[in-house]
Amino acid sequence: MSGGYKQAPTDDFNALVQLLKKHSTQISELERPTGSQLNQTVKTLQQLVDGLIHQTDINATGNATIGGEATIGGTGSFGGVLTANPGIVSTDARTRTGGSSLAGIWADGAGRFQINPSALRFKTGIETWDAHPERLLELRSVLYWLIDQDQSEPKQPGFIAEELIAAGFPEFVFYDAAGEVQGINYDRIVVLLLELLKYEDARIAAIEKRLTDGGL
Repeated sequence: MSGGYKQAPTDDFNALVQLLKKHSTQISELERPTGSQLNQTVKTLQQLVDGLIHQTDINATGNATIGGEATIGGTGSFGGVLTANPGIVSTDARTRTGGSSLAGIWADGAGRFQINPSALRFKTGIETWDAHPERLLELRSVLYWLIDQDQSEPKQPGFIAEELIAAGFPEFVFYDAAGEVQGINYDRIVVLLLELLKYEDARIAAIEKRLTDGGL
């Protein structure tokens, strides 16, 4: 065969292909971290995580979303919204001794935490409330399980929020972000209980007066 090979150099070509494959495999191995490199990478990441967990303060100007667990040893400061699923837990809340400087935490319909201030300087439009507390006596007390509660646990005592509204006390009910009835602010009902005591005291005083006036 003039101007060409007398025999196609297939053996040499195949040898070249095999050599390129071998080099490609070697390059891939070099690109892939070794066991010691992986251990060092894991150790470095763990050190970074430990640094975040044990740092004194956390500051964020935007929003923060936590899908697992986060431990803050100092102060957490967020300029946006902190979203935590399944929830936020204080690890030492049960060991702290209560005092006059502590305040209860409330969550609004959007899930934002806040306190409920009662000092005069925080209030406006103050007026005496004609609460008709006797309507509280019409409410039924119930025992119940929450839908997702383990029914091997004792039932919880309480009221039904919708029945509280029907009795004329919407002030003690709270709603979710969509405006649906969600629950009852039981701690606020103490105001209504005080009014009920005053109402019953007035009734007793009126009875005593009639008895006295009647010479009994």
